[in-house]
Amino acid sequence: MIRTLPLVCSLCGQKFAPRDIVYYKDDFTAHEIKDVKFVCQDCIQKWLDKWQIADARFQEKDYILTVSLKLKDGTTYDHLDCTPLDGTVVTGQDMPEAAQKKLFEFYQAWDLQRKAHTLKDCFFTDSFMRTTVTCSTYGGEEYKDMAFRFNMKGELETEKPVPPYIAKQIEEAYKLYKKQQEELGQ
Repeated sequence: MIRTLPLVCSLCGQKFAPRDIVYYKDDFTAHEIKDVKFVCQDCIQKWLDKWQIADARFQEKDYILTVSLKLKDGTTYDHLDCTPLDGTVVTGQDMPEAAQKKLFEFYQAWDLQRKAHTLKDCFFTDSFMRTTVTCSTYGGEEYKDMAFRFNMKGELETEKPVPPYIAKQIEEAYKLYKKQQEELGQ
């Protein structure tokens, strides 16, 4: 038997005829097609127009990443839990994929700024009476074949001046390097 189903937008309540695609909202309680929450093209366009992100500010506290958003229409969302995932940022808000991708651009800029002073790589070379380090940060700082040693007080001394945040990370990396060398028996 062939049946008919009038399509009514679950947002505006108007009957509509689908164009190329039928939009609907996820609803895992729907057991029959008549329970599906369809959305008309006009409401979809309003939704797409609404999610134009003007600004996004990320924060991380206790390993929980949140974002505060400001949309071009003035709407704000504060401290949404979020997760960067495959070129998008997923939040608890239902937003178009284009907005999730735009949010990822904001995330990448924030993440690069956050990591700017963090070592991206660090390599040590031991030779006769000389130990050198070659390292770089996510922000682009580079130190190549720089000799270093630990003085009698156990403090790191480098042949070229380095910022304290770099010295601390080199020191930590070197301790791990030495431990690894000991475990390998070298």
